[in-house]
Amino acid sequence: MKNKQNDFERLLPKLRECPSDKVREPDRPVAIILSEAYALACVAAKYRAELERVGLDPAIIDEIEPCANTLRVAETAWTTTREKELAAVVIAAITQAYTFRSDIVSASRYALRKNDAAQATISHIQEGEGVADLCQDLVDLAAVVETHRDAFEKIDFDFAKVAHARALADEIQKGQGEVVVEKASNETRDVRNRAFTYLDDVVDEVRSAGLYAFGSDSDSTRLSLFRSNYALRRARRYRAKKATPTVTTASSTSTPTVSPTTR
Repeated sequence: MKNKQNDFERLLPKLRECPSDKVREPDRPVAIILSEAYALACVAAKYRAELERVGLDPAIIDEIEPCANTLRVAETAWTTTREKELAAVVIAAITQAYTFRSDIVSASRYALRKNDAAQATISHIQEGEGVADLCQDLVDLAAVVETHRDAFEKIDFDFAKVAHARALADEIQKGQGEVVVEKASNETRDVRNRAFTYLDDVVDEVRSAGLYAFGSDSDSTRLSLFRSNYALRRARRYRAKKATPTVTTASSTSTPTVSPTTR
């Protein structure tokens, strides 16, 4: 941890140099960002000569891991701060929401066990991470239950959970909104975003060089090392979702109409 903290302290002045209008929020889970950055650091070190041959500054290759370390430290600080802020607002509702989601998923899996299309919808709902996805999951699961009401009546499902699930989602989102508005200028959040922006730019440079250096390979193995597996998986899920037909009947053999979400 000491080395990570040293990297953070060394790079902090550079982070502060970034114009505020260029600073970006992480657009995917930070755990994924870090995992892919550390993996890319190893790949770039292995193919350093090829990357330098196409004009990539070697200093950028050496900066990947320190940038990832810096984001890790900044994210830890922000998470700690945010948890303290959320604790007084919505932590109890979040805990209850996770329980409700688990209960409704379990009931849905059983009630719709012979409905492959509905099972696929439930699996898609479960793919998300974080509190924002938790709220959307509750809304989407409520839609599943209402669309297949007959099937849920047969298993003696407590339909009061549907209204409660939506109420919890609203409570959490309102509470989060209050925290975001109040803490919009929070220093730890700003530093985390700056650390992400700096790392993201470095990663983009390295990936672009790698895609160019190995773009003509007959074997795509090396080329794939410079692509984001997370982005590829999301693209595949999006295409699969677009290709899945939906219907709006309440039949237990149909796919429920669920509000589209970005995951």
